[in-house]
Amino acid sequence: DCWDAEIDGSYGWIECVGIAHRGCYDLQSHEEATGKTLRARREFDEPRTTVIDGWTIDGATAGPAFKAL
Repeated sequence: DCWDAEIDGSYGWIECVGIAHRGCYDLQSHEEATGKTLRARREFDEPRTTVIDGWTIDGATAGPAFKAL
């Protein structure tokens, strides 16, 4: 996947961040080369939602909350 973050500023919309996630491509390449499945999936009995207020995420606080899921 590739994602862009854009800002609507005085010059109009401009790209400020470009993110290219190569994980899927890399996993597929390794799986083809080794013949092994390297993917994991976990399904929950009930959907879970974590609400985080504010614009700044403190990893020390949010990380354990997500790991606990």
